[in-house]
Amino acid sequence: MGDLGDRVAQPASAQEEAIAVNVTSAVVLDDTQVDRLTRMLASKLGAGIELSLKVDQTVIGGLSIHSDRMFIDYTVRKRLIDMKGRIRRGMFDDSKA
Repeated sequence: MGDLGDRVAQPASAQEEAIAVNVTSAVVLDDTQVDRLTRMLASKLGAGIELSLKVDQTVIGGLSIHSDRMFIDYTVRKRLIDMKGRIRRGMFDDSKA
């Protein structure tokens, strides 16, 4: 686990402020992945992005993306937690279908 640093995609205009986005992954993202993610987020949010990267092996895989404007959890850990909840609620029990 640890911080990998910050990447900044400049705002489209001087009036826009960069949006701070925290990204957590299980492994270190390479420069190509970081650049692609930064461009995609800047396009989706319509603003410059200040990307903070963190590695946390407990997420197992995938990404968690968080800013003031959004929270997206595409991690394997989240999917496993969701599946555990469905199993406890009987969502996988064929007799209830």
